[in-house]
Amino acid sequence: MAIGPSPVPGMRRVYIAARNSTGHLIWTDGDTVPSENVLIAFADYDTDMIEYGEPLDWNYTSVPTLNAWHNADHGIFRRPNTSIVADDLGNVYLVGHHNAYGLDDEGSSMVLIEPNVDVFTCPNYGEGEWSYVSADSQVFFPNPVVDPETGEKYFEHDGEDLPDGHLYWGISNSGHYNAVMSNDGKMLFPTTMCANIIEGYYYPAFHFPKVMAIDPITGALDVRDIYPRKHPDDNVNDIYTPWDVEAPFGEPEQHYDEPSSQWYFDMELAWPFPHYDSDLHDSSMMFHTNNMKLSMPNDDNLMVAVWQDSFRAKRFNENSWDEYAAFQNTPEIFISVSSDSGVNWSDPIKLNNVETLPQFNNIKPMWVYPANKVVTVSSLPSGEKVGTIGFMFFDDNTWGSNAISPPAHSQNDGGNVMFMELQITFPVPATGPSVEDGTAPSVVNMLSPNYPNPFNPETTISFNMPASADSKLDVYNVRGQKVKTLFNGYAQYGKNTVVWNGDDDHGNKVSSGVYFYRLTNEFGSQTRKMMLMK
Repeated sequence: MAIGPSPVPGMRRVYIAARNSTGHLIWTDGDTVPSENVLIAFADYDTDMIEYGEPLDWNYTSVPTLNAWHNADHGIFRRPNTSIVADDLGNVYLVGHHNAYGLDDEGSSMVLIEPNVDVFTCPNYGEGEWSYVSADSQVFFPNPVVDPETGEKYFEHDGEDLPDGHLYWGISNSGHYNAVMSNDGKMLFPTTMCANIIEGYYYPAFHFPKVMAIDPITGALDVRDIYPRKHPDDNVNDIYTPWDVEAPFGEPEQHYDEPSSQWYFDMELAWPFPHYDSDLHDSSMMFHTNNMKLSMPNDDNLMVAVWQDSFRAKRFNENSWDEYAAFQNTPEIFISVSSDSGVNWSDPIKLNNVETLPQFNNIKPMWVYPANKVVTVSSLPSGEKVGTIGFMFFDDNTWGSNAISPPAHSQNDGGNVMFMELQITFPVPATGPSVEDGTAPSVVNMLSPNYPNPFNPETTISFNMPASADSKLDVYNVRGQKVKTLFNGYAQYGKNTVVWNGDDDHGNKVSSGVYFYRLTNEFGSQTRKMMLMK
């Protein structure tokens, strides 16, 4: 669900997106698979209608591209996972990823490697045309050698070492997430990424939480570690690579004294799922019960990512690691925080019934949801911000889902919905080298909101430069077509200001609607939205 402005004066518009459970493709085993194309319901309301319980007048729409995926009959099956977002300018977005499959020459299913992170955008309150951009999230990596004397590699398939070009980090077991818009205009959603092979298999021990950050205009994608994270000096690996965490990077750490099957026990790993037992629900526990959520960044760029982790319970119950005996029957809530609108993330705060006492005594926390935003309450002399945020979660009487067939246990004994509020000290945003060293610190928000917005006939756009540098400021329409270049030159350190009077590069006045303005320079690329109303 998402809520945004309405084209009807004095009202707001609510959007609800529901997935289609009807299958459309028969695989070799004779089963149909749900395509999950989305039907969107929207309705306008005001405060009185809510207070007096007046029924809403619902309208419905869908996305043509998703409908085409559902109706595909050419042996390609795409199953989307999306979350709906509405901004303050009347734009509606479906943001997420899809899995793609095809049939090989023998009629068996096969994984398709294609751009799979998606943004569908409707600039007119959910009514009218939808645009679509996508990006490729797969991060390929070489098969690490565990014994340089024999050349033995770690990953194998069907008894054979996998050659380079077959292994990649890919989105896996991620269907229950939300999406938010960052303060620099990117769409963010959390996922787990896992070690995969192009033959269609994945290695469950290597699941890690990430954030996908995609530009809704260009489709430019940034895959960001949440936890664990790669070393800040690692310029070789694109994302956290558990067997290559020490310099020199690009040369995996070796473990000569252990067989390769035990190699991963020496790594920093995670199990970002609400239960340790991957065999539950006919071995589909990870698919059904994954759950990651983001809060929206507030005006100070503070936000949180939250999920469940059962790594310590898994290590005791499946590997008999006695040091984790206390975690035999407890899931954990992990909360990672960001001070820069989701660019960098902290080590997680861990809440459980072993270490978080007495508040979590006898509680089995599941299905945690954060409030919409962090509330900033103070600033410390050291530059850190202090914020509070609420959470809702389920205290499970008996650990594991009874509703998913086959159930984790036979006791349909429910649990309790719980609420809590945390006060968190957020770290100072990470910076790069100082200007005195000849380079500029990394910055989160160079590009300021335009004013006025909406506007007619002109608006002012400002951007703050951490150091003087060549920069370009362009305006784009909702189709991603460049409308006008507002600045292309050497921008001075500090505040720079330009005015757009609603014309294109040829001097023609453009029509009313939503436009995007993007600043690009050596410090990065940032995008914001504005609306011209005539």
